[in-house]
Amino acid sequence: KVFFRAGKQNAKWGVGYFFSPADLISIGRIDPLDPEAEREGPLALKIHYPQGSNNYYTYLLLDKARKAEEIAVAPKLEYVLGRAELGLGGFYQKDKAPRMMLTLSTSLGESALFAEAVVSKGSDKHFFENGLPVKKDGYFFHATIGATFKFEDPAGFFDFSGAAQYYYDGEGTGFGSQIFRPEDKHNLAAALSWNKILKSKFSASALWLTNLSDRSGLVSTTFTLPSLGSIAPSVGFSLNHGGPETEFGLGGRHKTVFVAVTLGSGSF
Repeated sequence: KVFFRAGKQNAKWGVGYFFSPADLISIGRIDPLDPEAEREGPLALKIHYPQGSNNYYTYLLLDKARKAEEIAVAPKLEYVLGRAELGLGGFYQKDKAPRMMLTLSTSLGESALFAEAVVSKGSDKHFFENGLPVKKDGYFFHATIGATFKFEDPAGFFDFSGAAQYYYDGEGTGFGSQIFRPEDKHNLAAALSWNKILKSKFSASALWLTNLSDRSGLVSTTFTLPSLGSIAPSVGFSLNHGGPETEFGLGGRHKTVFVAVTLGSGSF
């Protein structure tokens, strides 16, 4: 059997938590500050052929396509190998850099392990050298590896969950001047949550994001208070560091104390 789905739809190709370069077709990107938020998907025709535990997909991406030759094509294969799943996909669109991606996800006890790799022929970014625009036609590489874990003692006093991920961006990005540079870029992210602290209704979490290349970063902590029905209040503190031309220091150094309220599935 072959299944078809047409319209605006969630795709989520990648397996990464904070970063997912292998998600070649989603319009929205992961926000490392809220990695579990839903991402905007493409307007597409999805063709799906399942065969046992394996899956074969073809996406025809229709966003901004006014002519047939402007439609992007993105095939993807998913293979189950024991406790692991291997994904292989590609993206092609006229006047865009073609890309290939590889994903791997598996588990080890209570931990989930994942990795992604992407290679592109050329880049859709704009590079500058000595103040002049240049075109880069070589190969660019992206890779990421990480893990998520969960631990809970039998008594339920210590309920921990967390994630850590490293991301290598071979295209590189400039932030202060909004100029893209072809230098390598290295990012690291880690988060840790203590849920229902000592079997109470309080929870706490901490997040660390850093750009290892420009030595900038962000640290954020959140303390969640007991819910009142569908209302879940929380308080937190965040601190960023880095120079004015760095990823996290672009707007200057700030220390922020914040209060948040979640109503059902939304927050403000």
